[in-house]
Amino acid sequence: NMAMGEIIASLQSSRVEEIQVTIVEGSRLEEIASQVGALGLLNVDEQNFLDTARNGAAFQPEHFLLNSLPPGASIEGYLFPDTYRFAVTASVTEVVQTMLNRFDEQYATFEKETQVSGVSVHQIVTMASIIQREAARENEMTKISAVFWNRLKPEYQAETGGGKLQADPTVQYVLGQRGNWWPKLNTLSADEINSISSPYNTRANPGLPPGPISSPGLASLRAAAQPDSSATYLYFVTSCTDPGAHNFAATFEEFQRFESEYLACSATNP
Repeated sequence: NMAMGEIIASLQSSRVEEIQVTIVEGSRLEEIASQVGALGLLNVDEQNFLDTARNGAAFQPEHFLLNSLPPGASIEGYLFPDTYRFAVTASVTEVVQTMLNRFDEQYATFEKETQVSGVSVHQIVTMASIIQREAARENEMTKISAVFWNRLKPEYQAETGGGKLQADPTVQYVLGQRGNWWPKLNTLSADEINSISSPYNTRANPGLPPGPISSPGLASLRAAAQPDSSATYLYFVTSCTDPGAHNFAATFEEFQRFESEYLACSATNP
């Protein structure tokens, strides 16, 4: 029985204010918590977001993709990077659930096409999080994925120090602190890096780290699940002449040549 003007007025007065946020690919949990906590949501702050996200078991009943989470694990890596709009009155659980729902949707787009056998969702997400931090170009992600999966294969373990990924972003994850979550490692010697005691230090420990180090996007998730099957690479070296690109090597001798070329180029083009 309402007049049109009354209907419009009612709809306008009942409209819920929303706040938009874009989570960038490769962000770690603390960065996401800081970003979401600063939005001005009435029921969400940085600390309660962190506390909620660190309790991965609480979300397993509604998200079967979390079933391979180790006991006590957080949902680091599963907060899908995307643009979201949250009601200003949203609870912290609603915010986290929204991001997990998006992860579920995106993972389902390639789940049945996974080409790496004998691995769990958690291992795929962990690998994807490393690829996300290593790759500057999306078109190299499947090659970088192949390098890391190859390093874990038994036939290459003698070449890779017993199956060590030797991924610098995992060391950055260990050393990261507020204000500098991804510190550069160029001030540390190889011995100093190798002596860092943490299960996330893949320069010192074989195999994958215990869990993801960042939130991977869809491209890196796909790359982790579908590495370049034709690639026998075990190494990659940053290109000096093509920013963001890498040179890929199948042998240590080839790696040393690319490394020497990079160092010589860098010295003449600081």
